[in-house]
Amino acid sequence: MTDMLKAALNYTTDHTPVFPVNFADKHPLCPHGLKDATLDEGQIRTWWRIYPCAMIGIPTGPRSGVWVLDVDLDDSRGIDGRETMARLESEHGSLPLTLCSITPRGGQHRVFRWTGINIRSSTAKIGPGIDVRGDGGYFVAPPSVRVDGMSYRWEDASVAIVEAPAWLSELALAASSNGATRRVILDLNTPDGTPRKSSSARDHVWARAALQRECDALNTNAALNVAAFNLGQIVAGGELTEQEVMMALIDGAEACGLIVEYGDPASSRPSTAVCAPA
Repeated sequence: MTDMLKAALNYTTDHTPVFPVNFADKHPLCPHGLKDATLDEGQIRTWWRIYPCAMIGIPTGPRSGVWVLDVDLDDSRGIDGRETMARLESEHGSLPLTLCSITPRGGQHRVFRWTGINIRSSTAKIGPGIDVRGDGGYFVAPPSVRVDGMSYRWEDASVAIVEAPAWLSELALAASSNGATRRVILDLNTPDGTPRKSSSARDHVWARAALQRECDALNTNAALNVAAFNLGQIVAGGELTEQEVMMALIDGAEACGLIVEYGDPASSRPSTAVCAPA
């Protein structure tokens, strides 16, 4: 058994699915890419028998239970994600200690626990040299070795994977979004400018994720009414305000064409009774 096959199988003991990645260009070596990631020992043995030098790919998101903050370094392109990260931490606070891989170029893959927030992959949206590997993405895991002999290694394999701080989750979630809802996600205050009352930073991130998720799902008036009702439950709990939910749903309806298709803006606005149930 090769060292790489042994490492790939070791990941599956923690219920982490894997798949083979080309050691030259980091592309998947299986027909459906990361979707083929598996825990099946027989399939993994077959892959690494065919591709004994393949690197180990791990899908990020719900399947593996993690997402990754990729702090990239690339001198040839003048990219220094460490500098961007230092600015972010200076503004928001230091990141907690979590499992971290050192990449061949000296960058970092900081691994965070997946908490159900719909974080998707993005490139440099948080800042220069800062990528996110979320739902629909993957990362190359240690002890993978590139064609040039450079390897990925854990900084300290004994460190546990923890949840990202609320501010980083917010930035990663905002980087995942498109259109009008991004403005809402980034707004940490209520529409009148006063701080939002929230029981915890985690609750705040969860509420913002719910707002994002519901607005992303708008495609019919029926979906709009369902979203208004679901978000109304959160309004009743005090994590969102009625006004910001109304604004987000209207913006979302406009962004996906509901107001244009189904008539006048007034007819598409969810009613106050639906948005804030007793």
